[in-house]
Amino acid sequence: MPTKDDVLGYFDTLSNWGRWGDDDELGTLNHITDDVRLAAARAVRHGRSVSCGWEIAVPEEMERSTTACPCAADMPGAEGMPAPFHADRRWGFSNERLGILFHGNTITHIDSPCHIFWDGKMYNGRPHSLVDAETTGVDLQAEV
Repeated sequence: MPTKDDVLGYFDTLSNWGRWGDDDELGTLNHITDDVRLAAARAVRHGRSVSCGWEIAVPEEMERSTTACPCAADMPGAEGMPAPFHADRRWGFSNERLGILFHGNTITHIDSPCHIFWDGKMYNGRPHSLVDAETTGVDLQAEV
């Protein structure tokens, strides 16, 4: 069984900080190169699509809200939208928000590199003060 000092030493001996340069934001995703993606594409044999989605039941007590804006021109801030959107009264939208805490044994999730801090720092030694609502999202892109 590793000691506390052993485990704390892993932060140095197993760290990838700086491995791909001081400006790196991808971490081990750097291993997914164009060649790796091409090799994966060549491994396709049947072309069948398989969903990794998992339908979950929405408990009654879950925080949930639905918003409908039948005419987006009436939305606060619409006047700042580019023409013709701010004046076109034909389009609108709706959305739904479900409040889910993405940790536990029943939910799978992807954490961004700024999810966990150690000594006030996140991946590659960046200070925790850099985290805001825009940096906590994960941008998943489909590669062609």
